[in-house]
Amino acid sequence: MIDFMLTDCSTHLPFLYIGMEHLRMMNLPLAQEYLDGAHDLCDSDPLLLNELGVLAYHQDQSVHALSDESSSDHSTYRLDIPDLTAQ
Repeated sequence: MIDFMLTDCSTHLPFLYIGMEHLRMMNLPLAQEYLDGAHDLCDSDPLLLNELGVLAYHQDQSVHALSDESSSDHSTYRLDIPDLTAQ
């Protein structure tokens, strides 16, 4: 793994993809470390911002995830989904 890390540090994508795999395996501390490393290199990738939001959701920090989403420069779309269980 160290050889992989030393090959190219000019892009955030290796850190992003490794962080996504740790997130998929619910290894949240390592996912946080890799996604933060990717965010240090590139803070405007929509996929990275989404994965940080998913990480925050899994860490029960949904308020933090929403505040990060609203502070980004990208336009966001919100869906109003009706509650189908309430009758």
